[in-house]
Amino acid sequence: MNNTAFLLLLLITSSILSAQSLLIRFHDNPASPLSDRALPEGYVDEWSVMILTEDFLAVCMQKLHADLKKEEKRSALKKLARMIKVERVPKTGMIKVTADGEAAGAVIDAVRECFAEYHIAFENELMKRGVQSLEGEFLNQVDIVMEARKELTMLTQQYGIPFFEDQSLAKIGSTEMTLLHLCLTKLAEEEVALSSIKASQQAMQQQPGAEKDHPSHDLWSRKSQQLSLEQLSSSNRIESLKSLVNQKENNAVELSLKQHAYQNAVHTYNNSKAQLIKLRKRRQELQEASKIPRVLVTVQRLL
Repeated sequence: MNNTAFLLLLLITSSILSAQSLLIRFHDNPASPLSDRALPEGYVDEWSVMILTEDFLAVCMQKLHADLKKEEKRSALKKLARMIKVERVPKTGMIKVTADGEAAGAVIDAVRECFAEYHIAFENELMKRGVQSLEGEFLNQVDIVMEARKELTMLTQQYGIPFFEDQSLAKIGSTEMTLLHLCLTKLAEEEVALSSIKASQQAMQQQPGAEKDHPSHDLWSRKSQQLSLEQLSSSNRIESLKSLVNQKENNAVELSLKQHAYQNAVHTYNNSKAQLIKLRKRRQELQEASKIPRVLVTVQRLL
């Protein structure tokens, strides 16, 4: 073997030996309540990108060179980024990380150690934010429930229960409606009676006693006066009944509107309270689930 071929073989061998790799495998945790036996869509791709971010490389750099000065860290990070190559292993939940150069072994060890720690910290922070977001939603729902309860209490005090506690719409304003029907019936009776009085008065005008010189005129006159008084009395009663009917109609409408407002308030309160119970349960479940990682990671160095 001539010198040129030997040097070329030595260069290739050195390059192969200087490259170091590891495999990072993601898999769903069956023990997690949040597990759906499948990794979230794009999860592996996101972590492929994350390995080359400045934040992650800075953590690795701290493992490699904890004593670097601030002005040295920037160039060191750029150099470290050039040394590392990240590949997604097709059709798997794995990432291959390769480091090349004289310190490739140390770099791969740093990536291996940092990744597991970084992944746990990242997942914990993600879960913490989820709990905090749900906590905010929970507190907002508490306010909604309190507001609904306040409105319900106000309506209860203003309109009074137990009238509105009856959920049957057929009984809404039953007292007022009963009085209204009685008034309408009485009004109809009075109007019939008034018509009868007027008919009697017209009939009397055709009787012989209507003439002043008739022997029965005095008797006719007394009957006519009696009918006039009955007509006046009936007319007065009719006017009173019409006024009462109008009042009862207004009362019935007002009570129906009050009942509608009250039922809406009850519905809003019950719905908001049911939602609060669901959120309370969900919050408790999420708090418990946050103690168990939903995605597990296996980091294996390739020899």
